[in-house]
Amino acid sequence: MPLVSEPRLAADRSASTSFSFSKTPRWKVWLWAIAGALTLKVIVYTEIIAGVLDPAYLKHAAEIKWLLVPHAITGSLALLAGPFLFSKQFRSASTQWHRRVGRIYVYCTFIAAPLGVAMVAKGWHPDTLAVSTFASAWVVSTALAFAFAVRRNIAVHQEWMVRSYSVAFIFVLDRVPLPYEMDPGIH
Repeated sequence: MPLVSEPRLAADRSASTSFSFSKTPRWKVWLWAIAGALTLKVIVYTEIIAGVLDPAYLKHAAEIKWLLVPHAITGSLALLAGPFLFSKQFRSASTQWHRRVGRIYVYCTFIAAPLGVAMVAKGWHPDTLAVSTFASAWVVSTALAFAFAVRRNIAVHQEWMVRSYSVAFIFVLDRVPLPYEMDPGIH
């Protein structure tokens, strides 16, 4: 049986690295779309509307803006990086790009988590222990994921990244079911 020629293999490799939503399983697209919608709901409903409807919330946010603004920016960047970092198509299209975005995720985690704990210390959230524990878990799981990536132990790196992003998303899911009036974090 003849072997497949090298030019054909090269063509197959280049075809597999291009990104297309048609190659992505539909359930993954829906999962990321739902995660994005939940994140937008938290940003709009819990943060923007809360600031408009509750002057005390807006005053408190102004008092801690030097913690809140960088926390919000870096936390949002970390959440936005997730779909790209977990995409096999993006990862295979450019390993270098994946590494750069991964480092941004790590930096954002190491900034957002401690700032979140600092906000808790200023009376931002009633569940101080829970927020501090999850923030610590986010930093530790991200640090382990990064360490395994540096050591090129990719299988274990991927496992720790799933844990890291899951912990990061807890901060969104924690606030989704609570309507403005019931959210104890904004009063």
